[in-house]
Amino acid sequence: MTWFLFLTWRMIVPVEPCGLQASPVALFAVNQEKRLRPAAIQIDYKPDSPVFSPVDGGPWMLARLAVQATDYAHSQMIEHLLKIHLFAEPFCVVLHRQLSSKHPLNELLKYHCRGVMATNTIGSPSLVTPNGYMDQLTAMGHKGTLLLMELGYKTLSWKDTDFYLDIKKTWPR
Repeated sequence: MTWFLFLTWRMIVPVEPCGLQASPVALFAVNQEKRLRPAAIQIDYKPDSPVFSPVDGGPWMLARLAVQATDYAHSQMIEHLLKIHLFAEPFCVVLHRQLSSKHPLNELLKYHCRGVMATNTIGSPSLVTPNGYMDQLTAMGHKGTLLLMELGYKTLSWKDTDFYLDIKKTWPR
């Protein structure tokens, strides 16, 4: 029998006066029914943080919740807002300001830029402002959300746009 193990880790560093947000380490395994299931969760990346498994009952459910909350914050703020909306905005501005509507690149990119400016102008402030959605939905609050995006921006590179490289990093060979 072949086992596949997947390890996820979302580094989120709490900084005062941000609320507490865990940086859990989760180990997933593919079971006999070929379903991906969580096998163990360490609530925080620190060595003294406890590790929970499905046999731990209530603490296991809280550990799963910590993983889901952290993954939600990371996927919304880094993978979606930063790497899609904010990363694309400068290209869309250049497209509209510098290229003729007849230019081949304009024809290729205009559909990718539909609504980017409006969404970023109207939607982004409601996400990251004090009392905005992320302030209410995440434990890290408004300041933690901005810190998370700042940390994500500092590590952003062109390699993050390579879909095939991302698949190679994520899935076992």
